[in-house]
Amino acid sequence: MLIYTIIRLLFISIITFFIATKPEVKEITYFSKQTWNAKETIPFYLGFALLALISFILYKNVSNYIVYQILTYVISLIAGLILLLSIKLIILKKKISIEVIGLKTSHIFWFIIFFIIQYLILIIFCISKFIQNYNLLIWSLIYFSTVLIIWPTIEVVFFLGMVFIPTSRKVGLLLAAVLISLLQSLYHFNLNAPALIINFLLVGILACYFYLKTKGILVPLLLHSSLNFFILFRDLISIST
Repeated sequence: MLIYTIIRLLFISIITFFIATKPEVKEITYFSKQTWNAKETIPFYLGFALLALISFILYKNVSNYIVYQILTYVISLIAGLILLLSIKLIILKKKISIEVIGLKTSHIFWFIIFFIIQYLILIIFCISKFIQNYNLLIWSLIYFSTVLIIWPTIEVVFFLGMVFIPTSRKVGLLLAAVLISLLQSLYHFNLNAPALIINFLLVGILACYFYLKTKGILVPLLLHSSLNFFILFRDLISIST
């Protein structure tokens, strides 16, 4: 397992170094207002790598379910602060609207409806199957928030909204989609090889495609959250049986 983790960290480092050092050579007409370059986002790559590694260590060593939920939630909040910092330093510094990354205010309604549906399904299932303790249900809802809302939003906004387009100026759209998808997958240290492939294709390559087609993060976010929902629901079924 240690070697497996080291290999992932090595790949993350290689891809990050490649993105950071390769000069911009591509002229683009899409998302032209994203005037920052990929090199400016490198410190946040490293921050995400550290947080992902910490989360993986906790996943392997914390046996208490509630304690793990609390620690994961705290880590997610830290990652959220990193994301906000990146937005402040990169986007607001350039005096452009946050909508330039595809985060449109008109999407909020659909975010809310989608997440409410997910929550209701999970709550009904948990109460009917195995959760009778009120405190456990509260902590479960907090964990659901982390898995369905916080982490998908952080990853989609960062990798697609802030990194994908600047990287495409260096290597082109196709290779940028592959690199970003691979990098995003490698950050999930607790996933096995089949899960990594699914993550790479669905919340990586396919999400990049929808981001370009819709010029917004709504569809990639719903795609990411849906995958997390089905994984979470599968785990809940295994717990209840």
